[in-house]
Amino acid sequence: MIATQIFGWWSSGNMEEAIILGLFEALMIMICFVAAQFLGRQNTHPEV
Repeated sequence: MIATQIFGWWSSGNMEEAIILGLFEALMIMICFVAAQFLGRQNTHPEV
């Protein structure tokens, strides 16, 4: 999904916008993933 958006923007000539939005989207996914891992660890180990 992200790759198709980046290629769409790239083909339209907005290379900088494609890179920025692609990196931003990847960053948001990583933050959500880390948060989910952290919350999951808290829920499975409430004593920590």
